[in-house]
Amino acid sequence: MKIFSLLLLCLLITACSSKAPETTEEHIKFAEKSGKVVLIQIGNDTCGPCVDMKNILKRVEEDYQNRIKIIRIDTIKEPELTRKYAIQKVPTQIFIDAKGNEFGRNEGYYSYEEIAFVLKDMGVKLF
Repeated sequence: MKIFSLLLLCLLITACSSKAPETTEEHIKFAEKSGKVVLIQIGNDTCGPCVDMKNILKRVEEDYQNRIKIIRIDTIKEPELTRKYAIQKVPTQIFIDAKGNEFGRNEGYYSYEEIAFVLKDMGVKLF
């Protein structure tokens, strides 16, 4: 019983001490360590194709629930991340594999079908 109580206390301390990610960069690092595929969408609200991508990514999120993580970076609000990822054109989608490595990227509009193809190539199943 003492071992169980001690183990429970250790788990509680660990859970309470880990802080939730606050910045977009922290979210990206957290997602990359999650063991899931990460899709980073970089764009802004003044770009027509970027706005169109919002609807596509919403559908991707719904269809691939709990199998991938999608993070959005706004180039206007977070120019330092735009520079970090060497973004030349928006929208840009960056695919990070489950090990945290960049799998590939696309510059410009990307259809749902094209994203689904890349995710399948990365081993992510729709169902």
